[in-house]
Amino acid sequence: MTILPLSPVVSSNPSRNIMSWMDGHVSVVGAGRDGLHTHYVLHVQTSRHDATVVVRRYSAFIQLRKYVLRSIADAHCCCGPCLLRPALEPLFDGLVLDTTHVFNTPRLVRRRMTLLGRFLDQLRDALQKCPTDTLVAMDAIGCKTAKLIQSFLGLV
Repeated sequence: MTILPLSPVVSSNPSRNIMSWMDGHVSVVGAGRDGLHTHYVLHVQTSRHDATVVVRRYSAFIQLRKYVLRSIADAHCCCGPCLLRPALEPLFDGLVLDTTHVFNTPRLVRRRMTLLGRFLDQLRDALQKCPTDTLVAMDAIGCKTAKLIQSFLGLV
């Protein structure tokens, strides 16, 4: 298990949006312990020269799933029925995140790092399948679902 500092590195580019991340890459690069909790370190690469390190607990992924599913089910999203629903609902519905483990053994942490990395790749792939004009419009009008994902990835 790789232990990295738990303080996130803030990018110098505040104008990043969900589209900037889709052209880049995100990966789970390590994990670290902070008392009783394990934190997972995400490296969000938005361009050749712009990257952010974001630290999230496993429970944050569970919350993201819950909030995104609630947001895309809401018929009163700022864009009407959420335009990201066809792309994100199958991904988040199919995401199985175990919550039964009390102890974070090195084996469990490695398994979760693999699961979370695969999920983040699938999330990027799902968003890349959305029409560009839809993503631009959603960013312009402040789509709640897009903002949840941006915030989770440290892009706001």
